[in-house]
Amino acid sequence: MNKKKMIPKLRRKLFRLLSKRIHEDFDNACCMCGAKGKVDCHHIVSRTIARLSFEPLNCVLLCSSCHKFSRHSAHKNPVNFILWLIKNEKERFDYIVAHMNEDVKYSLDDLLEIEKNLQ
Repeated sequence: MNKKKMIPKLRRKLFRLLSKRIHEDFDNACCMCGAKGKVDCHHIVSRTIARLSFEPLNCVLLCSSCHKFSRHSAHKNPVNFILWLIKNEKERFDYIVAHMNEDVKYSLDDLLEIEKNLQ
């Protein structure tokens, strides 16, 4: 398989590995309300921002209510979510602020290295 075709597959695999790691890091519980069960990996800064795409510090685990559906959710009320983040996950917030404007283009070798680090 050529490199051009490998990169999209590898990116999908990396997102699955990242999600698995975040579920483990947060013990499958919503970091905002503590609910267990159906929880989702939420990227604090969009995963389209290359530098933070596969960075565990750019992710938290949220139940569907805290993630998308309640009026205080990360998607419906991002200001509330950011205030919660500053208060409860300051290290994550500071890391994101320090790195969110870095422009990075990942090569296949870079992605393979990220894969090793996430496993």
